[in-house]
Amino acid sequence: MASPGDQAPAELTALLERMGVACAVVETKEQGKHVKALADFAEGAELFEEAPIVAWPIHASDGSLDPKTFCDGCMRAVASGSSVACDGCRDAVYCTVECQARAGPAHSFLCKKLAALRGFHAAEAASTSGAAPISAESVARCVATIAVRYLRLKAQNPDASPAELFVYAAHAFNRLLEPPVSATFEDADPAKWAGIVRRVMEPTLAANLPPSAVEGLLSDETIRTLLGELTINAQGLFVKPAEDSAAAPVHAAGVFTIQSCFNHSCCPNARVRCGTNSDITLEMIKPVKAGEEITISYLPPLVLELEPVAKRNERLKPYFFTCRCPKCTSELAAAAASRE
Repeated sequence: MASPGDQAPAELTALLERMGVACAVVETKEQGKHVKALADFAEGAELFEEAPIVAWPIHASDGSLDPKTFCDGCMRAVASGSSVACDGCRDAVYCTVECQARAGPAHSFLCKKLAALRGFHAAEAASTSGAAPISAESVARCVATIAVRYLRLKAQNPDASPAELFVYAAHAFNRLLEPPVSATFEDADPAKWAGIVRRVMEPTLAANLPPSAVEGLLSDETIRTLLGELTINAQGLFVKPAEDSAAAPVHAAGVFTIQSCFNHSCCPNARVRCGTNSDITLEMIKPVKAGEEITISYLPPLVLELEPVAKRNERLKPYFFTCRCPKCTSELAAAAASRE
C-alpha cells in the first residue's frame, strides 16, 4: 500500500473547511499529526459528526457480546425478532433493509466467511489477553471496503490501470497514521492473520478483481499495514439502545478519517461522543482559543482520574504514544522532586 503523502494534512484541512469546521490538521516533528483550532470554541460546542471508514463488532471472549444483536452495517443495537438477516450466511443481521443494501457490497466479500474469521479470533483470544478491539475480521472488513471502492472506481474510470485504481481505492486508509516499521503487536501475529484473511477471502476477491489487485490486497505487507493502522487509530463505540441511557460496554469499533488526527491528552479539551449507531460526534469539554491544540483521551475517564502517569503511559504503548500533557508533566516533576 502507498504511504500517506505529504499532502494529507492539507487534504484533511480542506475537508474540515468544506465541513464548516474551523480547525486545521497540522503535522510537526514534535507532535506528529494533530488538530489545531482556527477559532475560539466554547465548552459544549460540537465540532462535527463523522461516519467511519469501516466499523466492526467486538466479540468478547466470554461470549457476553453477541454480534447478532447489533446491525452488521451501522452497529446499531437491534431487538430480537426485528432484525433482517443475510439470506446467504445468516451470520450478519441488519436493522433495516436499507442498511442491508448499503452494507451489501462489502458484505458480499465476507458472506459465509464471518464464522471462520470469528472462530479464528476466539482461538487467538484464548491464547492472549483477549482485550484488544482489533481482530482478523476487522482487517478483512478493511480489505472488503477497499475491494468495493476498487470496483466502483473501475466502473467510473475503465481506462485506469489496476495499480492506479488500487492506490485510489486504498486512499482513505493511506491517510491514517501507521506504526513504526519495527513495531510488534502484543495480541496479534501479522503472518497468521494474513494467512486466515487470505484463505477466506481470496476466492471471492479473485472472482471479481484482477490478479494484481488481489495480490496487493492480500499481501503480507498490506495486512500488516492495515493491522497497524487499526491498532493505533481504532475508536471504541459505546453503542446502546436509544431508550437506554445506562452505561454500555464497548461492543464495536471503527476507524474515522478526521477523529484519527486528534492527539491524546490526559487532560483533554474535547471528547468523542457515541450515539446509537457507528457515527460519532466530537464535542468540546473545555473552552479552547484559536491556535490551541484540540485533544481527546484514548483512555477511559476513570483511568485518567485514578491511575498514575507510569500506568497511563503503559496503557498508551499500543498507540506508540508517550503522553507529555500538562497532567503527565506535572506528575513526573512531582515524582522527581520527591526523590531529591
